[in-house]
Amino acid sequence: MPYISVTLAGKLDDPAKEKLARAIGEKITLLPGKNEAGLMIHVDDGRPLFFAGAATENGAFVDVRLFGESILEAKEAFTLAMKELLYEICGVEGMYLNYIELKNWGTEKGLR
Repeated sequence: MPYISVTLAGKLDDPAKEKLARAIGEKITLLPGKNEAGLMIHVDDGRPLFFAGAATENGAFVDVRLFGESILEAKEAFTLAMKELLYEICGVEGMYLNYIELKNWGTEKGLR
């Protein structure tokens, strides 16, 4: 049940957003036990992002929320994959990514 929110300084057209979402769906399997079937993605583009006090035109922040914990090596592989995807699809050169690993997760089916 991963949730990934991608905030981009630059703007994307709808086909690029869909391409990014499909690519993230393929890469989520780098995290053990995760797959596209339970993945929710949010893409928020055209947002001012500042790094070291200066606006960036091609930066990104990625928030990855996971039900349960994942091993460090898998998170490293997913981080590098996201860096590559964001560069190839969005032209992003600078990215920050965080992981939030949760013990509980609620859905329409209840709490897990």
